[in-house]
Order: sequence, then C-alpha cells, then structure tokens
Amino acid sequence: MPIISVSGQRTGEGPLTWGQRAQLRIVLMLGDEAPESNLASMGLLPAGIDVRTALAWIGTLVSAFDSMRTRIVPDSGDWAQVLDGSAEFHVTLVAASATDAAQVAAAERVRLKRTMFRLDERLVRFSLVVDGNRALALVWAASHLVTDLWGRRALDAVAYTPGGEFDPGIQPLERLAFEQSPTGIDLSKRAITHYRRQLELTGSDPFPAVRAPRDGFRFWYGTWSSAAMATGMEEQAVANSTTTASVLRAAINSALAEEAGRDRLTMTIVAANRLDPPTRAAVGSFTQLVPTTIGRAAWPAQVSRAAMANLQALQRGSFDPLALDDLEAELGTAAPDITMTLNDMRLPAVADPTADGRSSPGRLDWTGHNNAGASTYYLWVGGDRTMLTAQVMVDSTRLSLDQAECILSRAEARLASSAA
Repeated sequence: MPIISVSGQRTGEGPLTWGQRAQLRIVLMLGDEAPESNLASMGLLPAGIDVRTALAWIGTLVSAFDSMRTRIVPDSGDWAQVLDGSAEFHVTLVAASATDAAQVAAAERVRLKRTMFRLDERLVRFSLVVDGNRALALVWAASHLVTDLWGRRALDAVAYTPGGEFDPGIQPLERLAFEQSPTGIDLSKRAITHYRRQLELTGSDPFPAVRAPRDGFRFWYGTWSSAAMATGMEEQAVANSTTTASVLRAAINSALAEEAGRDRLTMTIVAANRLDPPTRAAVGSFTQLVPTTIGRAAWPAQVSRAAMANLQALQRGSFDPLALDDLEAELGTAAPDITMTLNDMRLPAVADPTADGRSSPGRLDWTGHNNAGASTYYLWVGGDRTMLTAQVMVDSTRLSLDQAECILSRAEARLASSAA
C-alpha cells in the first residue's frame, strides 16, 4: 500500500468553524452510524496516466486543500481544529482492467464510504484502480467533517484531471478568520434573530411525540422515487418563472402543513452558504440548517412564498451554533420542534420539461431503522429532470410510516394536478 507524504504546507490551529461544528454534532450524534454521513466519489482518469503520476496528483490535492490535513481534536471541554503542515496518507491499489475499471471503482467507492473515520486519524482516504502501472480511476472518501456535499462536487470538478490547474477556494482557517471578524459576528447575530422569529411563529409542536417507537426503533429510513414529481416541478417552474427548488419546497411544505392541520408550518432548509466563488470552489463544511415559515395559500401564491423562503435561507443560513445553543437554552422547553427538513441536492438545471411522468406515481420503500437521529421528517432529494429520488428519515414517535408516505404522495399529487 503506497504512502503519500506531504510537508512544508500551511499550519495553524483554532476553534472550529460554524460549519465544522455543525457537522461534528451530526457525526457524534450518529455514533456507530457515522459512516452513513461519509462522502465518497470516483472518477475515471485520462488515458496514459501511470500510477506514479496519479499518486503525485493525490499529493497535490492534499497539499492544496487544507481540510484534508485538518484534525478535529478535544480542547478543554470543547473541540478545536489543527492544520498539519506534514501528513501521510495510505493509498489502496485495486486491480482492474480497462473494461471493468468503472465497475471496480464504483464498488471501491461503496467500500470506502462504509468505513468508520475516527477523529484521531486522517479523515480522508484514497484508492487507485490500476492495471499494472496504469492508473485507471481515482476513488476517495471523507468524513463529513472534511467537506459537505457541495464540497464533494467541488473536489470532483478537479480530482480526475491530473496536472490540471484549480483554485482551492477559501480554507478552514481563512473561514474562521471571517467568522471571528465584525462582519462575521454581525452575520451570525442577524441569522439568530431570524431563527428566533421562526420559533415564535411555529408555536407548539406540529407533530407531538405521542407514539411508541415503531417495533422498538424510533427512526425509520426509506427511499422514494417519482417521475411525476420531476415532471410537475419542471412544468411548474416554467409556468411560475421560478426555480424547481421553490416549486418542490412549496409542495413539501404545503403537504406537511396539511398533515399537521396548520395554516403555516416552519421547515428547515439545508443552506449551502456558498454564494461567492471562494466558497463555491472550497472543499470544506459550510452547510447549516436554517428555518423558514410558510403560510398555506392557493398554489401560485404558495410557490411565491416558497421562493421568498428560499431567499431567506440564502441570507440567514450562516451562524454560530454556540449562539443557537444560547437561544435554545433561553427558550428551554418552550422551544417547538422544527426538525422537518428539506435538503435539495439535485444538480442545477434549466427547466425544460421533455417527458410526461404523470403516469408513474412514486412509492416509498422502507430500508432500515435505528435509534440515532434528530429529525421529525428529513428529505434528502436527488435525481434529474425525469426522476426525483429521495432518502427519507422519519421519527416514528411523531409520525406513522403511513403518514410519512402520505406527505410525499400529497406533494406529488399537488405537483401533478398543478402541472396538468
């Protein structure tokens, strides 16, 4: 197993960034289930790349992206980040041929993703798919502490073209300096003020925890796919001169509010916090959860309200988690549950409806369960123009599995009927 060594790089240490702290809490909460949050990807390399060149390229990547050399360490009852100027990374070599390189790389990606990352070790791993001295594919996996899903896309954009030029974007310690500046402090204060307002609008819990855990397991996981939702979103985005993200948010929020019997519902959005080029190119953690409240209305107005809520998420999505701790401590038991979350990770695309999926209704298949979670209803949405896919997590003490599916079916019906 080859070892990549880098030295002479930037060093430093300091408190965690807001994004790092948010991700650390998720990793610690998941415990033994932490590999579920790992990020992994793979890509074929250009023809003619030998193993030595590919290994050197991995060294270039870990030298350029500070987050790959950053350790998260205990610090006087809290946590801190330590950036190492020197580091070693073990690279696994996996044999394959040119004809099955993609298949082998995909299997290796799954294997790496399922590996537990301990906080006292390097939080990123690499593999090369090789045929003798030829490097055919590069595979990597990282803890969510290294980067978020937008960062995975940033790394994918450069990782599979050895020798290419790229800008690593803002680094963790640079981000920390911004967050500790007067501008960053003011940004957090305004976001926390917004957060407080949403909690006030929510009132009581929309879905009280009145049920026993289903079969002894509180959190249930499933997968959903729907061609009808994909088609409806595309057509509604065109009809309302907006984004498919706003249309999806309107449908999901409306379905949740109807299930709760509420005139309005507070739902959190996963805010990317990557508005400027330095953050868009960065391999780091910036995402945080920001709540927004939408009142129920007739469909065109519902879409407009969802678009405004998405704008609020862009403007108020970055804050110090410790300041949020203070707010929640102040509110105590009066703080309502707002853990209905939409994480829309579909790749951006221009709305261009080309297929009729209304005849293909979605279905929810339950795939697993555990007792490690923190959301009443969580949707991780992917897919493309022809098929919406989603991973679902539901707290069975607050919602039944039938209710969880009904919410998606109701949103699907709304999109299909509005698009008809």
